[in-house]
Amino acid sequence: MSRHRLTVCCMLFLLCGPLLSACNSAPDKPVDPPATTEVETPAPVVEEPPFELEEGFVFLANHEDMSEFTVPVGEASTWSIEGHTIRCGGRPRGYLATKKSYRNFTLRLDFRYERPKNLKDDDKFKGNTGYMMYINNDNTPWPACIEVQGKYVQLAKIVAIGGADAVEATDDEEARIQHRKPAGQWNSLEIQSQDGALLSILNGVKIAESQPGPLTEGPIGFQAEDWKIDFRNVRIQEN
Repeated sequence: MSRHRLTVCCMLFLLCGPLLSACNSAPDKPVDPPATTEVETPAPVVEEPPFELEEGFVFLANHEDMSEFTVPVGEASTWSIEGHTIRCGGRPRGYLATKKSYRNFTLRLDFRYERPKNLKDDDKFKGNTGYMMYINNDNTPWPACIEVQGKYVQLAKIVAIGGADAVEATDDEEARIQHRKPAGQWNSLEIQSQDGALLSILNGVKIAESQPGPLTEGPIGFQAEDWKIDFRNVRIQEN
């Protein structure tokens, strides 16, 4: 090989070497875009219309203290009042009762259980309370009375408890399941009393009706049965 050709080859090698090296090197990894922080969109707030007390109705509590009630069984600390809401801590078991007796009336209220965080099936929710009509005595854990059930799976069912004589009653299980709202939401309840006969209405739909029995008059009670629950806008109209 002539010296001139050798010189040319060396120059080509020197020029092409960096290019070959660049071609053989691994390509740079793509740069990930800067991470963005996802902002959770809060659930829409459901605006409820302002509550208006119906003509002829009065609140069962004065919304300042519990002076219109007594706690025959359990502890007074289980119960508290805040504005138009009576709050029940659930434990220990017992009940709150009006000092006044009632006979013929319409009772209306909203109620809401505290929903367990791990609850997936509302049909298995064990929330329990009760609305006791015509309380006959206050010397036992559950006095003789007629109860309109607050137990979630039996909402608005009418039964006798505490040794009271059984009452004849109809009950619409299909309507109950169809019209009760999920645990953790407000449900409305109306109880009508006429000379010992009771009618229960859940969210505007009739659920149960009982015939008159021996008990026809007495205080109204709210049960504490292990579950936290709020009772809102509890009001009554006497007939």
